[in-house]
Amino acid sequence: MKRILFSAAFFAATFLSIQPVFSYTTPSLKHAHNVTGDKDLDIMPDRVSGEMKVRFKAVKASSASLEVIDEAGKVVLKQTAELVNGMNDVPIVNSMKLNEGTYTLRFVTNNHTYSSSFLIWK
Repeated sequence: MKRILFSAAFFAATFLSIQPVFSYTTPSLKHAHNVTGDKDLDIMPDRVSGEMKVRFKAVKASSASLEVIDEAGKVVLKQTAELVNGMNDVPIVNSMKLNEGTYTLRFVTNNHTYSSSFLIWK
């Protein structure tokens, strides 16, 4: 079983001691920990597919590009998505194939760039 932790709860629990660390286990997803990032962008596991997903609230329907960049600055995953007005869950295809390390997610839509860093460990 693998354990997944995400930043908002982790940092609140670590530095503010007011919120618990939210986590759950899944047999198919590596450990992922959302470290820093844009408040409008959340990275989380998809319990159905086992992959990671990006949750983003769009102000209007549009297309988006998503890139996962490794510590060396190399784009290791790249994809596009069509967003609807409102909340969107965009799966990060092949995220289970990522090696251990720190990654940056770059999400571009409507000429705005959002980013968030996350860790993966086994």
